Amino acid sequence: MTRLLVPDEVLLGRFGLVRIAGGAAYTVAVAVLFALYGARVWPLLLGVPVLAAVTVWHVRRSPRAPRLTTVGSLAVDAVVLSGAASLVGGTGSGTVMLHTIIIVSAGILLGPLAAAAFTGVGALAGLGQLALEQLGVGPVVLARPELADRATILAISLGVVASVGVLTATYASRLHELVAEAGAEAEVVRRRGKRRRQLVRRASIDVAAPLRELDAVAEQLGASRAWPDAWDAQARERVAARLRMSVARVD
Repeated sequence: MTRLLVPDEVLLGRFGLVRIAGGAAYTVAVAVLFALYGARVWPLLLGVPVLAAVTVWHVRRSPRAPRLTTVGSLAVDAVVLSGAASLVGGTGSGTVMLHTIIIVSAGILLGPLAAAAFTGVGALAGLGQLALEQLGVGPVVLARPELADRATILAISLGVVASVGVLTATYASRLHELVAEAGAEAEVVRRRGKRRRQLVRRASIDVAAPLRELDAVAEQLGASRAWPDAWDAQARERVAARLRMSVARVD
């Protein structure tokens, strides 16, 4: 698959719930870090209203523009998590692996292309973070001063990110293929059912007119007084009754 897929209604609804839960988890984590390290981690507070605003935007706009809102929401998540990782621990803490959450979400919602793209975003974020640390812009807490330590942990983290990206892209591709096949089969069944209903409707219409005619003949047989003597009233009533029974069975 070489294009971004459009999430269905069920996935969009569940992703909205996931965003709400993720925003709450981020808020709790920031509160804990603020309690432990004080005002040094104040920039993390900026992510709380940003995530809340994006979640509201996604919930409101996703029914009309599902692909745009999903990509935009995941992109904002990547920026917020990159900022949080750069402030807490940096490349020496393995927080770059937080991008795996976004990679898996992108693969499930948008397909393998999105998973691959956000894998690249995570890798670039980790490398950019290392470059900033070398320029003196490092984490405010849990920093590792030794470059060798940070480079080793970053290499492991990027390996995890890449592995998750490959697995997600592979499995997401198959998942969306199965969803597409199931949708095609459901459409075939729906069309067959529609044709059968149309056939039954036409058949009922075709049979209705002869049935009405038979019933009319039965009424005439039962009500007529101009029959020969051989057809007395009882005989005509019996014939009329049999006709009505036949009509009832066919109907």
